[in-house]
Amino acid sequence: GVVNLTIDNITVDNIVNATEAGTTIAVTGTVGGDFNTGDTVTLVINRNSYTGTVDASGNYSINIPGSDLAADTDTTVNGSFLSTKSCFANTNHVYNVDTTDPVPTISVDNITADNIVNATEAGNTIAVTGTVGGDFNTGDTVTLIINGNSYTGTVDASGNYSIDVSGSDLAADSDTTVEASVTTTDTAGNTASATDTHLYNVDTTPPTLSIIINNITSDNTIDAVEAGTNIPVTGTVTGDFNTGDTVTLIINGNTYTGTVDSSGNYSIDVTGSDLAADSDTTVEASVTTTDTAGNTASATDTHSYSLLDSDNDGIPDITDIDDDNDGILDTDEGDGNIDTDEDDIPDSLDTDSDNDGVPDVIEGNDDNSDGIPDSLPSGNDSDGDGLDDTYDTDNGGTPVDISDNDGDGIPDFQDIDDDNDGINTSDENPGDSDPTTNDALDTDDNGIPDYLDPNTKPCGTPYNIMTPGSDGDNDIFFISCIDRPEYSNNTVEIFNRWGNTVYKASGYNNKDVVFNGTSNGRTTINVDEKLPSGTYFYVIDLGDGSKPKVGWLYINR
Repeated sequence: GVVNLTIDNITVDNIVNATEAGTTIAVTGTVGGDFNTGDTVTLVINRNSYTGTVDASGNYSINIPGSDLAADTDTTVNGSFLSTKSCFANTNHVYNVDTTDPVPTISVDNITADNIVNATEAGNTIAVTGTVGGDFNTGDTVTLIINGNSYTGTVDASGNYSIDVSGSDLAADSDTTVEASVTTTDTAGNTASATDTHLYNVDTTPPTLSIIINNITSDNTIDAVEAGTNIPVTGTVTGDFNTGDTVTLIINGNTYTGTVDSSGNYSIDVTGSDLAADSDTTVEASVTTTDTAGNTASATDTHSYSLLDSDNDGIPDITDIDDDNDGILDTDEGDGNIDTDEDDIPDSLDTDSDNDGVPDVIEGNDDNSDGIPDSLPSGNDSDGDGLDDTYDTDNGGTPVDISDNDGDGIPDFQDIDDDNDGINTSDENPGDSDPTTNDALDTDDNGIPDYLDPNTKPCGTPYNIMTPGSDGDNDIFFISCIDRPEYSNNTVEIFNRWGNTVYKASGYNNKDVVFNGTSNGRTTINVDEKLPSGTYFYVIDLGDGSKPKVGWLYINR
């Protein structure tokens, strides 16, 4: 009879791989033609013979050690068949052997740009990336172990992978190490794995930061002049800051920014007008910094300041049209640009602009020259503009007349000699500063104080009432214009009613050489003794060759 013999592929892919080489492989095939069930098939592999029988369908399966298949030098299965009917057939089947494992590699990139997980990143999802090299397949699975949890992803055609992991797991991992692995299988079915570890750092502690604002000006008060300029707002940032950090100031709803220097100081120019217009007169400052790990922190501060209110009427000078509340408009006093007495207080803020002892509220509003203002402030300011209703035409008042007693074009409140008699107002005993009383010296009793009366008694005439004390009112024995150069050789002598000298001086000048009711007389009178109230007598020799003046004076204590 006629028979035929076939041998199937040794494995699915007809390649014996490393795993298969270590196992038993069933080599199969068929017998066709004139055969009998139970006929024997013989296979020779690596010079070893293996036999099996044919089933009723002509199929056979013979277990062969994979090691023989792997060791066969010609990788050929030699098959033969001899039937009980003495029919013979043989055949060969070539296969391949590949027991070499693939060699993959894997690496893990820095976990973040700086390889440090900060507080913000710990609260987000982080893409852990890396590369698989060597023998790998697109789609191979990469496994990451982080904080005991597994994350997986696949390799792309270029060998790259990106796997989203929880930032909180990265932050909580006790050894701050990512463990990565990949397994690949080659076309022969050989499998291999690669691993890598990557150490990273965790810093979730935010920087510690503080900021302070210094006084806005030296006195922390904005005046009208400063409101019209730029003002540097300064302060200090301390703690974990960086040079160049930005400080932001909010003033009157507007934003100003500047940077911190290496010492933590900042200086930001702001407009005085914004400081003046800020409804809560408060500067709000903030600064934000980021540490090397990327952790961010902010600090804030507020600083309140004042708007100058020179007359304490509740209306800031910048809106007050009469800053010193003397009834004279600031515009008539130079609006901060004139300082008559050069005392560094502008006339618009100075209640005695010429420093002659007579308040502007008297000198500026005394049209009848009686030493008493024509009208007194009411204490009311209905429209809140800073000008008392008495002088405010908007509220039915009468503006001050800005008196100029001597008609020299200089208002009395800025004139050091109101009556132009050659004697300074301050030297004519103008009285105290109470506008409701007239206690100024009126030598000729004509109702016009000497400082406003050009026709008073001649030089050398004393005011013969004294009230020694510290109130500044008639504290000394005042002698009109005795301080003039032509009277520098004067002598003044005062006697008690028994004719004893109680005071004597040369070069009397109403200032530092002056009789204030204290004796410097003969030994019969105690020197530096305060003299009692009573009548005394004086002799004044002006030292100019004129006849000495004699008369009485009264000390009232």
